[in-house]
Amino acid sequence: MLVLAGICGAYQQIHTLRLGRRLLEAEKLFYLIGDTGSDLIAIVDTRGRRLYNSPSYEKILGYSPDDLKDTSGLDQIHPEDRARVIAAAEDAKRTGSGHRLEYRIRHRDGSWRIFESTCSAVRDHRGKIDKLIIVNRDITAQREQAREIPSIPKVKETCSMGERCPMVASFSTKAVWSFASIFSFSSSTFAGL
Repeated sequence: MLVLAGICGAYQQIHTLRLGRRLLEAEKLFYLIGDTGSDLIAIVDTRGRRLYNSPSYEKILGYSPDDLKDTSGLDQIHPEDRARVIAAAEDAKRTGSGHRLEYRIRHRDGSWRIFESTCSAVRDHRGKIDKLIIVNRDITAQREQAREIPSIPKVKETCSMGERCPMVASFSTKAVWSFASIFSFSSSTFAGL
């Protein structure tokens, strides 16, 4: 009987050590993703209080963990976008899943950046939603570049086949090649512009 108790005790210790190692590995992976990723990752409670902000907040928006620790998740969101963000968070809390949303977040320097955001609900042991995980990707450059590219109807209206197109010629080289790649034009299409 004493030997059996010893074997059970040893098994429990080994099992506990293995679980501890798995937990440590999972924690390392979590921090690796948060520390090296370019997306902003935030965890907030159901009242919007920040529980975690990835280090990318400092890299991308200039806010240190100390800058953010006593602020609401809504403080840096553009006032015109707050109602949509609140509605999306309420929807995620109600349904358990979020949807893609674009909104502006203030950089520490005062400028506004455009982010695409998704939200996921986290449930506690009773199945009740108690946290939201929010992942934001900075899409400011893409939106600015999209503004440089004319709409197709505008290009058709302005340009005709075989003629020089001043509208397209006035864009930066980067915008022209972006336009060309989006619509599968070859470099010969823009020869002579």
